[in-house]
Amino acid sequence: MDPMKAQQLAAELEVEMMADMYNRMTNACHRKCVPPHYKEAELSKGEAVCLDRCVAKYLDLHERLGRKLTELSVQDEEATVYEAKVSLEARYKFLGFNLLNDFAAFVTIATFIVSTL
Repeated sequence: MDPMKAQQLAAELEVEMMADMYNRMTNACHRKCVPPHYKEAELSKGEAVCLDRCVAKYLDLHERLGRKLTELSVQDEEATVYEAKVSLEARYKFLGFNLLNDFAAFVTIATFIVSTL
């Protein structure tokens, strides 16, 4: 896929995800903080405070989840690279190469690992 198209697709997906998060937050906080039958046209002080706290908590949780998912993704990627390295080392040892002493074999393996990312 063209890098520009991939970047545009990623940006569109991010906008869609943010809109979805905003809609979910709005619905959840509205249900929690605003009674179904309005008595006044404006929010009461209690409703406004409730909405402010609800939105702050929702955004904080969203940020924390994002950090955790990123952390898990990095760990998963590191594990995948490690498994590929171990697998390739085993193959090269089976073929009689010693990666510590054969720089060309090491470069070949490193190139392969990088190309699979």
